[in-house]
Amino acid sequence: MVLYTAKAPCHFTIFNNDKKGGNMESTNNLDAIFKPQSVALIGASGTPGKLGYDILYNLIHAGFDGPIYPVNPKADELLGLTVYKDIGSVPSPPDLAVIVIPAKMVPGAIQQCGEAGVKAAIVVTGGFAEAGEEGEKLQSELARIAGQYGIRVIGPNCQGVNSPHSNLCASWPLLTSRGGMAFIAQSGTVGAALMDWASEEQLGVSVFVSLGNRADVDESDCIQYFNNDPDTRVIALYMEGVKRPEVFLESLSKVTKPVVILKAGRSAWGRVAAESHTKSMAGSDAVYDAIFKKYKVHRAETLEELYDFAKALAYMKKPPGKRLLTISSSGGIAILAIDEAEKLGFEVPTPSDDLKQRLRAFLSAHCGVSNPVDLTGDAITDPSLYARVIKEARSEFDAMVVLSATRFTEHLTWSPRANRNWSFSAAVPMLNVKKRSSCTKRAFRLSRPRSVVSKHSISFSVSTSLNRALRKHCMNLPPLRLYT
Repeated sequence: MVLYTAKAPCHFTIFNNDKKGGNMESTNNLDAIFKPQSVALIGASGTPGKLGYDILYNLIHAGFDGPIYPVNPKADELLGLTVYKDIGSVPSPPDLAVIVIPAKMVPGAIQQCGEAGVKAAIVVTGGFAEAGEEGEKLQSELARIAGQYGIRVIGPNCQGVNSPHSNLCASWPLLTSRGGMAFIAQSGTVGAALMDWASEEQLGVSVFVSLGNRADVDESDCIQYFNNDPDTRVIALYMEGVKRPEVFLESLSKVTKPVVILKAGRSAWGRVAAESHTKSMAGSDAVYDAIFKKYKVHRAETLEELYDFAKALAYMKKPPGKRLLTISSSGGIAILAIDEAEKLGFEVPTPSDDLKQRLRAFLSAHCGVSNPVDLTGDAITDPSLYARVIKEARSEFDAMVVLSATRFTEHLTWSPRANRNWSFSAAVPMLNVKKRSSCTKRAFRLSRPRSVVSKHSISFSVSTSLNRALRKHCMNLPPLRLYT
């Protein structure tokens, strides 16, 4: 039995198949990006507020275990570290070089990295293909040189990589919470927002990758790599377009972990914006819909859904069947949830006479003991009623959805620590679909990873994320978005 709680609060000519660089087919050497043993920062700075300073600070304070080599021809020491005049001067070739120098200097820096034996680079700098014809030429030159030396490249025009399990924050802001969700985004700000939410709720991530213009490493590479990453449970992508359609389809056909995708640029004007943002060919939404349906990708409609679906697939147990019980202190919210549950194929059976009798033994006469179980205002003064109903009903139902307009979530998730007789508490995950509040954060901190907090509004939560996240794990059903 699984418990979920909620608080009321085809063809491919359209794609860009440009393959710049000569080293894009293998993901074997991506460890140099996501699990490097040493890092150089080309463009390190001593001025707070500059990326060269912020990234150096984050590399240090993320607890990176290996040597960090700041590179700047005009400095001798930065943040307590010895500074080197160029990449060729460092004591030994670093696995990874993070580059934050002006765009026109980047191809030369990549050349020097190749000559020095650097394995991979993250090019944060913008001003490449997204900036016009001259920038596109620079990006082509960057990719050509990287391919010549076998250097794998993230970017350019990106927000870097944060890999908490490797104590690596070659990005910003500094977030170190470890978790099981891999967030891969063609927009750095979008990806950082997802990571920030995960950190705030103490879920953390396995990795955050800002792909930027994808001169080399792209979404297909990342799907393949993180499918084999032991720290990753689910792969969540924000995409504006696909770079290599054939490889992308191959990656989806072979992936064994859940994949959630938010595809931006669905409207006509949205496609125009996407194509100018990171030079992505956004493509027809109908084609993406068909691809996601064929390869059973979980399609998110909003950024909040991308986050919620990833959490559900990463942390919630799979219910054994379709029998769903709703427990609520609000009859109206419960009815909305039941309407949605039946629409999505759940069974909402009435409790047996024996269960009704057991519930009636401790519930007031004005509480409903059907489906939903309506605890009315009694649950406000005695939140333990939720726990008692769950304990009695778990044998008859495969999953439970708990909806509350009160501070129920806080009571249910932390009280079991003080009362070990609530035996269900260690076995059931919770989906708290609710508006965010201080009590939500406290409740989540004390119950993770069994609890998943949605970022949706009250009505939207009940009608979408709650039951959709639940359905994703039930009965081996295909991804919901494609079948409703």
